[in-house]
Amino acid sequence: MRCSKLALLTLLGAGFAAAQKVEGDQEAIPEEAIVIDGAGETEAPVRANMTISYTILERPPYDISEFLEFETEDVATLNYTITNHEAANFTLNAVGGAIMRFENGANAANITGGRFDPSIRIGENQTVSVQQRVTFLDMKDDDYYIQPKVVVQEIAGAEGEEKQEQELPAPLTLMTIMKPPMSLFDPQFLSVQILLVAAIGAVSYFFMNYTLSGKKRSGKTSAAAAAKKQADPSSFLPEQYKK
Repeated sequence: MRCSKLALLTLLGAGFAAAQKVEGDQEAIPEEAIVIDGAGETEAPVRANMTISYTILERPPYDISEFLEFETEDVATLNYTITNHEAANFTLNAVGGAIMRFENGANAANITGGRFDPSIRIGENQTVSVQQRVTFLDMKDDDYYIQPKVVVQEIAGAEGEEKQEQELPAPLTLMTIMKPPMSLFDPQFLSVQILLVAAIGAVSYFFMNYTLSGKKRSGKTSAAAAAKKQADPSSFLPEQYKK
């Protein structure tokens, strides 16, 4: 057992274990020896305790499990409400986020980040409201979810230590992008209208031409019969002389 410990410390202590003193059953571990106990792991930064919610002004109140319907080039105005539950003062520096595909969580588009200049102060237990406009440009018709984020920063205290910015996620919103209805002035629809009008014009032209030509032939036949009847000399003779 003692030999195995010495071997381990030799590996971890880079040669310092050979100089250690052994008294009874206890071993003295030099200060330079590396002890693996997880205490040296870097802890994840603690997020600021804030409540973040928002509504979409262009849509009535909705359930979080409901897909909101938008069309390409529609605008959604996110109306944020942010409450600071920390015992410290913060500033709201920016808002941003992304639009993700619902089926696989892939990034479909980034929400253009907007920084506040000057930053908005959020005191202890204070609530602030801000708005962000999101335009769905050139997005394919599919299912997505909006993943907004707000950027906050703790205000340095008396010691003057600079605090890092923190990105805090806001709740997700499900949405569906649909193709807009075809406009009367859409080039594709205009081409269909032109073809339809041309077809109707061609049919009307041939129908009118056929009708008029038929009337002309009928008129000529009637006129010829009338002229023949008019030119018959026997029509002027009494009945007893027509034989």
